[in-house]
Amino acid sequence: MMGGFNIYQAIGAELQKADQLAASVPEQIGMLTIKTANRTIKEAALRPNPDALWLSLWYEGEVCCLFSDSNLGKSIYAVQIATKIAEAKRVLYFDFELSDKQFQVS
Repeated sequence: MMGGFNIYQAIGAELQKADQLAASVPEQIGMLTIKTANRTIKEAALRPNPDALWLSLWYEGEVCCLFSDSNLGKSIYAVQIATKIAEAKRVLYFDFELSDKQFQVS
């Protein structure tokens, strides 16, 4: 392009301004970590993608809490999920509602 507006140069200039601005922001404020979206994406791209543990609802590295009213089948569903995951991975199962006898019967 001769003498006209160059979109690529304009975007490059904006990215440089954003990088300069990001450099002036502290990385830690108390317990909070502050990063730009671009930095977050770049850092995440360096790590492997987590494996799905249960359908597309639960992935490696996540904590799952299953909750609802009593007597709706949460424990049975959780055991079914754990059984399926245990075919490929080690599973640690916590149930804070059922006694050992209730768990045995279910």
